[in-house]
Amino acid sequence: MTLEQLNAFNSVVKYGSVRAAGEKLNKTPSSISIALKTLEDSLGMTLFCRQGHRLTLSNEGLEIYGRVQHILENVNEVKEYVSDTKHPRKHQLTVSNCEDMPPELKHRLKQVIDDEFPAFTLNYSDSR
Repeated sequence: MTLEQLNAFNSVVKYGSVRAAGEKLNKTPSSISIALKTLEDSLGMTLFCRQGHRLTLSNEGLEIYGRVQHILENVNEVKEYVSDTKHPRKHQLTVSNCEDMPPELKHRLKQVIDDEFPAFTLNYSDSR
């Protein structure tokens, strides 16, 4: 199992097709398909139900998807840490009282800040 295979799996689920995942990852659809098949073989699981070119998550795929997301988030955190130690950010932005904010929204907001405003670091404070 490789990060490339996990990224391919995550992207197919996230973007809905092998073609769309390939576009997002700058890979050919055939390389995405090969990565998925190799991942399935290495895990000994069928992650997708295949009906022609249509893929839907199998029960096993659904079970593993959250874990794959968690792994990829951890890898991104390590990359951010390394990047921040080499190129510290100059500004801190803290959002307070957000314990009720959905985790997906927190993650997406952090992505937008990281992408659009690289000099800023977004932090969350859940205390009121």
